[in-house]
Amino acid sequence: MNTRSITHIRLLMLCIVLFSGVFAAHTQTLRKPTPQFTSPCASSGFNTFQVNFTWETPLVNSDNQFILELSDANGSFSSPTQLASVNNQNTTLDFDFNFSFPTSTRGENYRVRVRSTSPALTSPVSDPFPAYYQNVTQNLIINGFNATEVVCDGSFVTLSVDNFPGEPSYRWFKNRNITPMPGETGPTLQVTDEGFYYVEVDYGDFCSFSTASNEVEVIMATPVGIAINGPSNVELCPGFAYQLTANVDDPSLIYRWFKDGTLLNVPPGYQPTLSVDPSDPAGTYTLEIESGGGCRETAAPVVITVPSINVSISPSVTTLLLPGDNVIFTVTTTADTPSYAWYRDGVLLSGENSDTLIASGPGTYQAEVTQGVGCAVVERSPEIDVELPQSFNMTISTLESYTDCENSAVTLVIEKIEAVTSTNQLIDVTAQLQGSFTYQWEKDGTDLSGENNDHMSLPDASLNGKYVLKADLGAFHVVSNEFDVRMTFSQQDPVIQSDDVVSCDGGSDITITSDFTDPGYTYTWFRNGTALASETSPTLTINLTGTYRLEVAAFGCTVTSNEIIINPFEDSIVTVDAPENIVIQEGSLRIITASGADSYRWFNEENVEISSAASVTLSEEGQYVLRASVGNCEVIKTFTVMFNDNFAVPNVISPNSDGINDLWVIPNRYAFNPDVQVFIYGASGETIFATSSYQNNWPESNLSYPVNKPVFYYKIVRGKEILKQGTITLIR
Repeated sequence: MNTRSITHIRLLMLCIVLFSGVFAAHTQTLRKPTPQFTSPCASSGFNTFQVNFTWETPLVNSDNQFILELSDANGSFSSPTQLASVNNQNTTLDFDFNFSFPTSTRGENYRVRVRSTSPALTSPVSDPFPAYYQNVTQNLIINGFNATEVVCDGSFVTLSVDNFPGEPSYRWFKNRNITPMPGETGPTLQVTDEGFYYVEVDYGDFCSFSTASNEVEVIMATPVGIAINGPSNVELCPGFAYQLTANVDDPSLIYRWFKDGTLLNVPPGYQPTLSVDPSDPAGTYTLEIESGGGCRETAAPVVITVPSINVSISPSVTTLLLPGDNVIFTVTTTADTPSYAWYRDGVLLSGENSDTLIASGPGTYQAEVTQGVGCAVVERSPEIDVELPQSFNMTISTLESYTDCENSAVTLVIEKIEAVTSTNQLIDVTAQLQGSFTYQWEKDGTDLSGENNDHMSLPDASLNGKYVLKADLGAFHVVSNEFDVRMTFSQQDPVIQSDDVVSCDGGSDITITSDFTDPGYTYTWFRNGTALASETSPTLTINLTGTYRLEVAAFGCTVTSNEIIINPFEDSIVTVDAPENIVIQEGSLRIITASGADSYRWFNEENVEISSAASVTLSEEGQYVLRASVGNCEVIKTFTVMFNDNFAVPNVISPNSDGINDLWVIPNRYAFNPDVQVFIYGASGETIFATSSYQNNWPESNLSYPVNKPVFYYKIVRGKEILKQGTITLIR
């Protein structure tokens, strides 16, 4: 490098040091910003505000921006809002920011601050100030501009905002007090006291007044004290007349009579009395009146009852009548001195006047009871059907809890016998008739000799099949559902094991065997979830990696073995105590040693074996190959030996394609080393080349620069250690 270039570099570095020292000695001062307002009320009609800001020299950088930021409503800048930014005031020490408040502005303790970006500085924060953005700038309307509202006794009136009910918060005022009602911040207010009320949108003490609503006067009404004359409980015999009368007869009132919650006088009006319907008098009667102010009062209810009796019959459900049997009906009642009558299919049964009836034929039966004292009340029991069965259904199941291919033994039993009525109603008659049928068990369509009980035991899986129970009772022949019995042939899953769990290309076969060997079973092997179609014996021979399992099937059931994973051979088991690129001094020796294999063979680049031990001694440059055997697997590793060179890192190259000094060639202790990184920088400090395992190949093409003899800078680094650094001059 010539003397002029060296002098240029030294002057440049001196300027950088001096500039850094000056910068460190003087920094700008950002003053606290001053809002040009006190309590801003922003809106869509007006939202332009100013904040004054001053700062002190030295001047900021030319790329600087001044940014005005707004805190949250509590004065916190943990997540500030940018209000404005300027980049044309970098030489003006006193100027105003113009900005608009966000529409979410709402609070009492906002602050602003200013940031500069180059250099990065932040001013003190401003004094706190309240600020609100007014979504509403009109007067609120409550209760449709009504001047008065009436509160009825024990009730309340709701005042509500009609035109802008969706604002975050409101302020309600009572009796023209300047202090808002505490806790009332919603768009509605329930009022139980007399007074004058109005509401504002809550925009603080300075911005709310423009939204003040109309004023509503709330007046308390006086109750009438309505009641129904007479007793509160009235008992009427069927057909008797009765009238209910209000204690207040006032034509100005609206009367509403209710029975069991249903309005009777439609439309309501002046009706101080009500005649009870004699055909259906029983119920709870109430009276409601409404005054001219809209207040309503309800009288205490009057309950009218009609004497009644309860009549029940046993049996109370449809009853089957089997041939030769009778059904005995019994009636129970609450009537005083009752008399009885019985009906069959709606026809009175002559002579049947006691509380019991013996029915010997099918039909619909009903009892009638008449009370003998007081009101003559007549009541009939529910109708009960007596039927002959049309047919029977029979369901068989297992005595035990049963799951396919889990039970090792089962007992088939009758679960249910149902009689079918003429209306296809099903009646469970298991308890009555199970002992009356004769039975025959059938398996897979064939009757089983001697199996004539109502149950059947199946002790093992060899008896698996489809079973049906046939039963006879008189003229009825019943065939049960079909029950498919599939018992397991083994309570244990098969266990498979292999003579090896590692496979490699060219390796020997691996044998997997099962502890199930019965030739009557069916064997299916799976590799990676896919069945091996041709493998049907309890032993499997393979030489492929994967996950293997076995399914064994018999008598319609299948059991599944454990899984065995045959892993691929990992060549990382063989290690060598040397890198792939080995650098030695010319004339010296290097012993490298391998481990992890059963045998070793070392070859030079002429493919001549030079060692069969775990270690080999190397003294010449070239490529070497290790072939290590692990069982039937072979691992191949390649090494390159090169001599260490002692020449220095060059600082001049001439990339003119003449074959001499065209590339920047550095010593082997730096080049071709994956642990060493090489960085090359341009004259302005930009990175133009960076790599590890440098191949002595820079520059890969001719470089074009506007100056003669350009200078580059380099660093050679290992980890955090700088091994070498300097300059490279290109000479053409």
